[in-house]
Amino acid sequence: MTWKDLQKLIQSSSSLSTGLDRLQGLPFWIWSKEEHILKHSQNKGLCCWNHAIGLPTKNGKEKPLFDYQKTILDSLQQYRHIFILKATGLGISELFLRYMAYLAISNNDYQNSQMVIVTGPNLDLATKLIKRMKNLFSPLLYFDSKETVLELNRCRIEAYPSNHIDSFRSLDNPKFILLDECDFFRQSEADEVRALAERYIGKSNPYIVLVSTPNRPNGLMQKIEQEQNSLYHKIKLDYRYGLGKIYTDEDITKAKQSPSFDREYDLKYLGKIGNVFSSADIDKAIENGTKYTGQKINNYCLHCCGIDWGFGSSKTVAYVCEISEEDQNIRIIRGKEWDHGTPSQIADEIFLWTEEIKNMWFFVDGSNRGAVNELKRLFNEDLEWERSDDVSPNNNKVIPVNFNKENRNMLFHAYTLLTKGNIAISPRYEKLILSLRSAQAQDLSLDKDSSPENDHLDAFRLMLKGVKLETDS
Repeated sequence: MTWKDLQKLIQSSSSLSTGLDRLQGLPFWIWSKEEHILKHSQNKGLCCWNHAIGLPTKNGKEKPLFDYQKTILDSLQQYRHIFILKATGLGISELFLRYMAYLAISNNDYQNSQMVIVTGPNLDLATKLIKRMKNLFSPLLYFDSKETVLELNRCRIEAYPSNHIDSFRSLDNPKFILLDECDFFRQSEADEVRALAERYIGKSNPYIVLVSTPNRPNGLMQKIEQEQNSLYHKIKLDYRYGLGKIYTDEDITKAKQSPSFDREYDLKYLGKIGNVFSSADIDKAIENGTKYTGQKINNYCLHCCGIDWGFGSSKTVAYVCEISEEDQNIRIIRGKEWDHGTPSQIADEIFLWTEEIKNMWFFVDGSNRGAVNELKRLFNEDLEWERSDDVSPNNNKVIPVNFNKENRNMLFHAYTLLTKGNIAISPRYEKLILSLRSAQAQDLSLDKDSSPENDHLDAFRLMLKGVKLETDS
């Protein structure tokens, strides 16, 4: 007998529960099909908690629970603290809304305790999740509580947006904490919410679940994924786990047409799809870059280096391009990122590049005056450049750039050159490509909180500051 046959049997039963008391003692789900059918027969249709309240649905069709959901719940019981990086649409958030309600109702162990759901920085998200949980019991129950709160069997379940978690700080007995789509929390909020959730481990030892589709590189989920000896048991569920279950082959074929497929379905940390550079223009630049694989540096050409200096824990990034006036082409020939290193050490290394790459000028972020001077010193240039009225390529190799003044112009210039097909980017510059694909801006002002690897984009823009082609308008 198939699940579809079983569902028809249960739906035809007239003895389903009419009160929450009938839900106590039921298993959440019976994973053996044979046993499920037997329990249905023995209990006159009231076989498990999920069938009693109604199965999850997708596109109006009821869905059973699947093997990967069993893996999740088994891991939760074994490890208590779990991390789930998942494809969109696998029903993981729905699973936990149901499971939290089940724990609250199935027995009295959760009376006088709290369960917490933290969503992104939007009150509507918190409201919608609690509404979904309340709808599990419609029309049997009416809940006279505020939109972000649900009381079940004297267990208080509350949802908080990640930017309003004050009440989350003072709970006396939290038993379940769900951080939903937590890779989309603002960076400053993500660390705070995580620390607050983990603070309760010593107090009430709650279940802690972090679940999300991936967002930006170096965000909360990637940091935890890379942790050694992590507090969390890690589960990764790409779209392949849902084939033939949640997704049809046609669903995935259609989804692959979207530029966001790798992030939404295949667990790639790509951030949001940007609104600055088009995917087609970026793909063209990569295609151009593959044509130059193995080609040597042409020292008869002009070369420009863009350097975005790091501050504190941020990275320093530099890119070098070769400009061919003959074919109006800008080929990136070198790129490097420094996680550590003093400005002096980095300047020394970049200066050594001039032994291999001739005719090179350096356009650098002028906000780090000390780092600028470390490079200028190597070229015997004036260190009091801030007082000069003429710091230009005509009389300097190192050109400081005022980002506050030039930010929009540099972004527009980069956009223009990329749109006209002048740029060649080797596929090996993955972080630069990611920064281009995900760059978010409003009125040509880059939103760095939403744009991963923005250090690479800044170095790219600085590099292009010195480029002037005949095609420029």
